[in-house]
Amino acid sequence: MTQYNKIANEYKNVIKDDIVRIYGYEPLYFNTIGNLKGKAVLDLACGEGLFTRKMVERGASQVEGVDISEKMIELARNNKAFSIKYHLYDVAQMPKLGEFDVVTAPWLLHYAKSKEELLKMCSVIVDNLKKRGKFVGLIPNPNFPIVPEEKYRKYRVSSILESAELKEGCKIKITLYNAKEDKVSFSYFHWSADTYLSTLKKSGLRNTKMIPASITEEGIQKYGKDFWEYYQKNPETAIIYGEKE
Repeated sequence: MTQYNKIANEYKNVIKDDIVRIYGYEPLYFNTIGNLKGKAVLDLACGEGLFTRKMVERGASQVEGVDISEKMIELARNNKAFSIKYHLYDVAQMPKLGEFDVVTAPWLLHYAKSKEELLKMCSVIVDNLKKRGKFVGLIPNPNFPIVPEEKYRKYRVSSILESAELKEGCKIKITLYNAKEDKVSFSYFHWSADTYLSTLKKSGLRNTKMIPASITEEGIQKYGKDFWEYYQKNPETAIIYGEKE
């Protein structure tokens, strides 16, 4: 995940007008998180703070962010308009920071290099949740692991398999583009839906589920139903969810 030290500015520039984020997974993500007014939130893999700031705007009373990339944390801390505490940690090895109503993890779990590391990440999530607290994360859709450029280029994203074959723990390289054709690439590890969900359960979460992303009515109105047809059938992002017992 420290690969983001090299691409932090490029990633921030590309993601700000990512149409899949704006009209796809972000609305579903926040709908799944639910009402944040007065809630304490820990945002793991917070990056440059895009979602942590949105959580403050949605009424969270306490928001803390964690990321492994020094450059991402630097970018997050440079935004002085929000009172957010940021921490530099590897989530798999970080200490308990408190007991939060909600723990979020946008783009974290797929960076686990092994099932053991994935369990460590999930255990940290549980440790930092209050009883009956809620976990919500974002992952690449494990049921649609390779995003073909010829079909997905108009959505400004594509991916390729970096390993010899598609299997548990293999590496995938993804490239994101913006409207100006700027791009940024990074790699992550593929895990099946069963691995994600069973690991969440093993760590102590219940009511676990995975929800494929879908496009909002606003996005359909802006770009047209035909434009989004392939994405709606093959979403490249999924929400992952669980509750602490």
